[in-house]
Amino acid sequence: MNTPRPLRVVVVDDHQMVREALIGLLQRQVGVTVCGEADSIDTGISAAVTHQPDLLLADLMLHGRDGLELVRHLHEHQPAIRILVITMKEEQSFADKARLAGADGYIMKDRLTDDLHPAIEAIRAGATWYPGHTT
Repeated sequence: MNTPRPLRVVVVDDHQMVREALIGLLQRQVGVTVCGEADSIDTGISAAVTHQPDLLLADLMLHGRDGLELVRHLHEHQPAIRILVITMKEEQSFADKARLAGADGYIMKDRLTDDLHPAIEAIRAGATWYPGHTT
């Protein structure tokens, strides 16, 4: 039986406790390996270059900077990396901005325990994951 390669993930959030919680959730998922973490846009770009993940989870705000800068940079320079935005901002306009910047998904932090696994599986299958619908 041929087992698929684990999905390699980098987690980018400026709060260490949030990163640790995300990594803990990810480590419980079969077929997912956390290969790196970062706490800013710059270290997120560096981690993406170093680890070449399949998926990058990125907070929408990183040390007072717009996390969409990271999304735009990766979408332009490393388009093979899929991007899942995690945030506390539930307004639809933020999800729309994330989609336009090149994110493959958008999850509210208070929905992570329910939505993280299905969002990752949808993105792994080539779909997108946004509040209210998957495409």
